Amino acid sequence: MKIIHTPDENSPFLIVEKPAGIATAPLKEGDESILTQAILKFPQIKNVHGRKEVEYGLVHRIDTETEGLVLIATTQKAFDFFIKIQKEGLFEKWYQAKFTKVQNISDFLEGFPPVSENTKTISSGSSFSIESCFRSFGKNGCEVRPVTQNAGRAALKKAGQKIYRTEVFIENEDTAVCHIKEGYRHQVRCHLSWAGLPIKGDCIYNPEARSKNTKIKMEFRAFKISFPHPLTQTPLTFQM
Repeated sequence: MKIIHTPDENSPFLIVEKPAGIATAPLKEGDESILTQAILKFPQIKNVHGRKEVEYGLVHRIDTETEGLVLIATTQKAFDFFIKIQKEGLFEKWYQAKFTKVQNISDFLEGFPPVSENTKTISSGSSFSIESCFRSFGKNGCEVRPVTQNAGRAALKKAGQKIYRTEVFIENEDTAVCHIKEGYRHQVRCHLSWAGLPIKGDCIYNPEARSKNTKIKMEFRAFKISFPHPLTQTPLTFQM
């Protein structure tokens, strides 16, 4: 665990860089995770009442196979502030992804609707946005699928009502930068796959990686976050 920002009384939050392969938060008390490691160094985190009892001051999580920045509040006041600004769209996250190109992802993975028209032309320097609701999919709901207003009745019934947006900028022939203000589980990974740009090494949303028996590193990182300071509201940006 690499510490990017150390908390103090004037900045009551911790930012760490999580390596790929370790969970952000424990499923139960005592499980190994970045949050568990953070609490050992900064035990005041345990005084914060979070979304779940074992999550304490954790503001957001990234997938186990994703590397990148994680924000943890060290006071209740800071945590409540961060949850508030998330709902207001003031907590922004950027991801970098190495991708492969796959036409008609629905030919390889079940449950994907037809791709949006604005993703049909993709080249270096181009940008587009992807919007959808989401529904759980697959065994034990371990995957998600985008849902649009044109989806069938069954898909619409299973989906939430909130629309999530991913903004995509194509840096070069195999790299994209994605920006979100509000996130759903696997949002960026699923949206990129839906656009025909599944992330290299993504064993859920990349058909090639999914078909292999050996696990390879997912080339995906949460490299930048931006939010107002919880005490002064000064805009802050942290990048790895």
